[in-house]
Amino acid sequence: NKDQVEIIPSEVFFKDVQVENIYEITVIVRNLSSQARRIRVFQPKTNKFRCDYDMMGPLAAGLSMKLTVSFETNQLGDFHDYLEIVSEANFKQRIPLHAFKQNADILFEPFINLGFCQVQKLSLIHISEPTRLLSISYAVFCLK
Repeated sequence: NKDQVEIIPSEVFFKDVQVENIYEITVIVRNLSSQARRIRVFQPKTNKFRCDYDMMGPLAAGLSMKLTVSFETNQLGDFHDYLEIVSEANFKQRIPLHAFKQNADILFEPFINLGFCQVQKLSLIHISEPTRLLSISYAVFCLK
């Protein structure tokens, strides 16, 4: 059943979201079968995600439809929901939707020497980013 309808992308990510901004991603739903199919799209459960598309009746064989998934929030945080797409012959697929607040992207070398750390004790390690001299971050590690 999954090869009758193709959905690209199969999961939607909104990264580095900020309050009061609208973010959009296009999802393509393509009919791979040899006959026209009715495609039903069920909206996400939360009001932060939304899906807009043109209702156009059955989708002809080989053609695709465009869904515009949008995200907007008035509070900072990470949000998750899903979009459900249903068609004939028991086709049903959930498209996970994710929105993440801005997080630091710290890239480390493959080997990190953290110095001497005592086992079963919390160690506070200072990590600074050379490009942001005013920004200081701390990491807490516990070796067991």
